[in-house]
Amino acid sequence: RALVTDLYESSFGVNGLGEALGSLSEEVVGLDISRVICRRAKRSLEGGGIRAKVISGDCRRIPLADECVDLILSPSTFDHFPEIGAALAECRRVLRPGGRLVLALNSADNPLYRLGVRLAERFKRREYPTDFFYTARQARCLLAEAGFRPGRAAAIMQVPVGLTTMAEVMAGLGAPPGGLANRLLIGVCRSLGRAGGLGRLTGWWVAVEGIK
Repeated sequence: RALVTDLYESSFGVNGLGEALGSLSEEVVGLDISRVICRRAKRSLEGGGIRAKVISGDCRRIPLADECVDLILSPSTFDHFPEIGAALAECRRVLRPGGRLVLALNSADNPLYRLGVRLAERFKRREYPTDFFYTARQARCLLAEAGFRPGRAAAIMQVPVGLTTMAEVMAGLGAPPGGLANRLLIGVCRSLGRAGGLGRLTGWWVAVEGIK
């Protein structure tokens, strides 16, 4: 049984996360604090052939019984509020012994990402706040403090700051990147993701595994 701690991305359609959820577990539970997002995500997941139980609730007070899930995916959920300790404690409560939490947080290792987020909030009027950023070391410490055994860590979402904004502008002008340009950009991003220690300087998020 797998739990995902927010459904914002899934509400826009079945993306990589939704497809992964469908293959990771026969039973998927999706949680989101917004009832509107829950309704949209349920339609999207069902339209993509993914069976999921969608519930509205707060990840700081997960409405599930103790030790009832094997895997929790948290896709940049806990970096939008200060009570990350409470959310991690709830994750540990609902995980079975040996269960795993995959925690993704806004990266403070990337020197430009925070700046890019602030510019986006100022000029694009983002609909949700992004107030908290963490280094990989800080994320591992938070997991340990919550009683998890920290596992693997990686920088993910290797997209240079400004590239998505440029793509949005081009799309707005009716001139999205061509096939060749798109493939080249994807290749660059993949290369950055394989850059070992340097990858942490370009990743938007830090992903850390916590084992109960």
